[in-house]
Amino acid sequence: MKKIAMLMSAVTLAGGLVCASGGTAQAAPGNCTTWTSGSNQRFAHGHCATGTGEYRVKGRCDHRWSPDPYLTTAWVRVGQTTTGDCRDLGSDHRAHSLRLEFR
Repeated sequence: MKKIAMLMSAVTLAGGLVCASGGTAQAAPGNCTTWTSGSNQRFAHGHCATGTGEYRVKGRCDHRWSPDPYLTTAWVRVGQTTTGDCRDLGSDHRAHSLRLEFR
């Protein structure tokens, strides 16, 4: 009876350790860059090469006759490039102050 109790304790302990260990670790997007291009630097781009998850670029668009409107690109998966166009907000805009958001 004592051997059965010890065996049951060992099985219970092993089961608890298996449950306590987490699943596969996921790495946030990494090796990321942002840049601008086009006439008057109106396009904002972002790209992440490693990790998992999604990201997008947020930034501002200069305009000499109005306050700085914000720019937000579409969410994309690692390995894809996301692009936003400040011209969507009017003419003569320049993308700047770019940063990435992750989810």
